[in-house]
Amino acid sequence: MPTGEDEIDRVEVIESEQGKLVHVKSYGLPLIFWGYLLAILSVIFIMGVAIYDPLTKVMAGEDELNRILGYVVLTTLFLTPIVLISFFFYEKIISKNGDQLLITHRLFWLPVLKRKLKLKSSDAFTLEHFLDSPNMARMQNQPDMKGFANKGYFELFAILENEKLVRIDRSSQRYELGKLKDFLSKY
Repeated sequence: MPTGEDEIDRVEVIESEQGKLVHVKSYGLPLIFWGYLLAILSVIFIMGVAIYDPLTKVMAGEDELNRILGYVVLTTLFLTPIVLISFFFYEKIISKNGDQLLITHRLFWLPVLKRKLKLKSSDAFTLEHFLDSPNMARMQNQPDMKGFANKGYFELFAILENEKLVRIDRSSQRYELGKLKDFLSKY
């Protein structure tokens, strides 16, 4: 997520009668992943062309089980590209105005899920550190194992009126989430 007003393509600050409203949009996947997607879609297309004739014969056959399996394979060949492409067109938008927070999840530019939250205060955010597994590399305290040390991850939470915590974002970099927390607290 962007962490400052200088990223004009991902952050929008709107002056209104109720105060400043900020919209923060998540980043898309890097270009290298588009190359991976192209390679995967090419393989699926080649597989589809290769099995077209046998698949149509199986689906036109008289055995019920084989027809069902043929339709399952056909459905998989169509749904896999759609699901993969949807990962590339997912966007999360955080909108904040005072103690009101709106988290919108969009898929193909259409809102899929919206959550309206009332914060305890306009700066009611907390940053927490999590370490899921034992840190064996750090426990052994060997210099050559330092690069394998599990550093865990960090989560940014909004604190609601009823003291409930709602996760806003997750990252392995504390600094980035700290900047996002400070940025959202300004509005």
